[in-house]
Amino acid sequence: MEIAERQIAKRILDLRKRHRLTLQQVAEKAGLSKSFLSKVERSSVSISIAALSRVANALEVSLGDFFEDDEVRTDVIYIPRAQRRAVTGERSDLAYQYEMLIPRRGRRQMQPIMVSLDGNKAKFELREHPGEQFLLMIAGEMGYICGNQEFVLRPGDCLYFKSTIPHGPKPILKRQASYLVVFTT
Repeated sequence: MEIAERQIAKRILDLRKRHRLTLQQVAEKAGLSKSFLSKVERSSVSISIAALSRVANALEVSLGDFFEDDEVRTDVIYIPRAQRRAVTGERSDLAYQYEMLIPRRGRRQMQPIMVSLDGNKAKFELREHPGEQFLLMIAGEMGYICGNQEFVLRPGDCLYFKSTIPHGPKPILKRQASYLVVFTT
């Protein structure tokens, strides 16, 4: 099942209003421009998972809260593969597909996501956010930048780092890549 960007945008707006915060307040807390956040809420632009994570921190909610309505909190969560949700960009500026492995994760410390990218379309961009991050390369090949280091990741390779270090995938032209990323919030 796929979640449209419009639904995520609506959820951001709903959560912001529920917390009685202005666009400016959330944008400042998240380190984003007010203009960009407004465009996200109107579904005019795509938002990366890293930026969405910063919005979640600004709203003091979990990343999973953008993908599910109010949920029942539990200590054990089981999500069959058929119930996982994929998030893809509707515009060409987002060449990633994110699959939230535990969308109803509640207030937990980790967020696991499967990421697939197309080396022909993906744009290279460094990001940073609070927490730590773990990557496990599943398929394909890609470069990955952490600070001033570049790694070439192949299936089975792992990478662990503090997310406050500027980081991001550096797709290889004509290559597809899929990896598991787990980050703390």
